[in-house]
Amino acid sequence: MSPHQLLESWDFPIEIPARALDLELIKRLCDINPTMKLSQSDPMTYDNNPTLIQNIYKNKQRTFCDKVESQGILFQLIARFLKNAKAKIEVSDDRIQKILSHIRREIHEPISISLLADMCCLSKDHFIRLFKKEVGITPHQYINQKKIEKAQLILITDRIPIKNVAYRLAYQDYSYFIRLFKQCTGMTPQEYQNQYRT
Repeated sequence: MSPHQLLESWDFPIEIPARALDLELIKRLCDINPTMKLSQSDPMTYDNNPTLIQNIYKNKQRTFCDKVESQGILFQLIARFLKNAKAKIEVSDDRIQKILSHIRREIHEPISISLLADMCCLSKDHFIRLFKKEVGITPHQYINQKKIEKAQLILITDRIPIKNVAYRLAYQDYSYFIRLFKQCTGMTPQEYQNQYRT
């Protein structure tokens, strides 16, 4: 599962109580990486080539052992959040779980409700009822919701025209994509991009 799929599927706590071991791990991380501290608290100051090159250079000078130990410490700290994560959608039917995974994998393609029903060996109507019972919304609504979430991510991370975002997510009707995006987010793709991308 990719990091993006992990974030799509699970709700993670924003904070958890620190244990004495956590504090020791963070101290150790600082001890073995004295040159890797972030001197600025604003992440935007690191979004430039000179700083990036400087950080890459510093990282290359670290020993292999320090890199491995640092990764291990970070994995231990991240695991605390993973342990307290909750699935965004609790699905009891394995067929629907399989469909949700398929939708995540094929989000850039046109997704046919009939094909999804066939994958479950159900009639289209029965599939829609079962999906709604398990997920809380219809398959069509779920697919559009996931596509718009993906569009939001693309709009703030990639510098491509909005029309290309629509096409990348298999929306051939650009006007429909804009209407759907506004319906889901309360703003047009351009407004969203202007607000969240610096």
